[in-house]
Amino acid sequence: FGSKEVAVIDDGLASFAGSLAGKPGVALTLGGGVVAVSGNGNALSHSDGLGSIFGDEGGGFWLGSRGLTRALAARDGRTNAPELLNIFADELNTFDSLSSKNGTEATSLAISCAKKVLEANIDSTNQIVAQGATHLADTVVSAWKKVGSINEPFKLTISGGLSKNDNYRNLIFSNIESLGAKAEIDRKSVV
Repeated sequence: FGSKEVAVIDDGLASFAGSLAGKPGVALTLGGGVVAVSGNGNALSHSDGLGSIFGDEGGGFWLGSRGLTRALAARDGRTNAPELLNIFADELNTFDSLSSKNGTEATSLAISCAKKVLEANIDSTNQIVAQGATHLADTVVSAWKKVGSINEPFKLTISGGLSKNDNYRNLIFSNIESLGAKAEIDRKSVV
């Protein structure tokens, strides 16, 4: 395409640059992991993006691993949620076939479970979803407070596969508002 230079940047920074175009705000990228990148004038910051072991709270791995963990606990008789056995039947079979329960295939399995956690709409998964939305609201507000005041209006964009779930997105927005942030939600930016 005629380019003489190519730059490689992470998804959070790309989302920030593409969705906010220099306006004060926060770009939340929500996929297998999570990162919020914020900017206000010349100040830039980010929150989370720490990986699945120590962060990325509310992202795909986080949601899916908790959902599958509860399904495994139900199968084992450690919790009373038999409906999870039907919802995650295929994933439980895949889990059983993994040669390593801690490797990259297990990570991919957890991420693939996130969509079912968001769509199940039962008590045990709704608790996970609510907690994830709370974590994500905290991440957005944390990113903004590093470059601006909680009382200062800022634009918020959200992108990534999990952002397509209306319920999850709306829970995140509600939690941000309950924290007192003056986020102007750009609903068109959901990708």
